[in-house]
Amino acid sequence: MDFLTGRTDDFGSFIEQSTDTLHLSPEERKLVEDYRGLAKPLKDLVQTVIKTMQEGTQNADFKNGS
Repeated sequence: MDFLTGRTDDFGSFIEQSTDTLHLSPEERKLVEDYRGLAKPLKDLVQTVIKTMQEGTQNADFKNGS
């Protein structure tokens, strides 16, 4: 709000959370960077794949290694 009213020239870098504060591994950091570079339709596809994989891990046969 201060930036918009002209009381400061700091746009507020706190708005975007740094990946450093998330304690990401190098592999996770690379995934985030790659994901950010995707167009919206591809991001939607990635999210669908992840959801499908998460649902698959709930399958008892998968958990038992069968």
